[in-house]
Amino acid sequence: MQRGIVSLLRDRNLGRELGSIHEGLITLREAGMTRGLWQRLTESNELASRVISFAERSGHILTPSQERAKEIMGQNFFGPGEVSKYLGLTFTKEELFQLADLPWEEEVLDMCRDTHVCFPGISHWGKKPLTIQCLEEMGWIDPNLQPMSPSEPWYRKEEFSFKETPGLRWYLIRNSVLPESLFKPYPQQVQLLKEHEYVEKAVVYCFGMLLCLEVRRERLFSDDNPYTMSSIWCSDVATQPRRKGLRVTVSYRERAQIQIDDRDENEVTPRIGLLPAYSYP
Repeated sequence: MQRGIVSLLRDRNLGRELGSIHEGLITLREAGMTRGLWQRLTESNELASRVISFAERSGHILTPSQERAKEIMGQNFFGPGEVSKYLGLTFTKEELFQLADLPWEEEVLDMCRDTHVCFPGISHWGKKPLTIQCLEEMGWIDPNLQPMSPSEPWYRKEEFSFKETPGLRWYLIRNSVLPESLFKPYPQQVQLLKEHEYVEKAVVYCFGMLLCLEVRRERLFSDDNPYTMSSIWCSDVATQPRRKGLRVTVSYRERAQIQIDDRDENEVTPRIGLLPAYSYP
């Protein structure tokens, strides 16, 4: 037994772990941790779980409205903490205050709990606007996958790629392509939208796609299309010569990277469908 203990103590990994624990204890003590608080933490699994959950959300505490949305939607709800932790984006106190309450009633969230994902948008990455070009600079959109020269993707001259951002607001977006929208041109597809549904901007779809990939290692919209990997229509339309009037699409490609394309909206194909978003009340 004694030899086993000595062997464990010599284990390098255990030594590193103990060192990290020691540093953590020093940090907690400097932050105000007392013996009494530590005792409560070690005796309460619930309290310990809350501390861990708080740390995983990068220090963000869910508001009552967000907590309720999380209870209803489960893993289909992403709060500001997930955005900060997994994408490295930081909300100001004023922004968190504006996101404190979700705009939808609980009945709407319950209806969408299995069919949609809910997440907050943000308009900046540090001091930069969080545009498609910004996402590309951060390595989340690979220009090598674009249909033109990797040195100059076609969309860089389009306003939707350097002006539009998700903005500071909540989104509720389907997590699978609307199956009945396939094999129809875009004008017919949008006729399938319900009164509360609409087509979102490319930057919002890209942001949601990246968030799902980073948090859950899953795609925002599942690939149920038996023909090929699905693309989704966006509300943006190309304006540059030779592309004017073509509608923007986004899709996943190999290694779950994102591709931005544009297509004739009158094209009939099983490859492009709708991913409706739920509008504000």
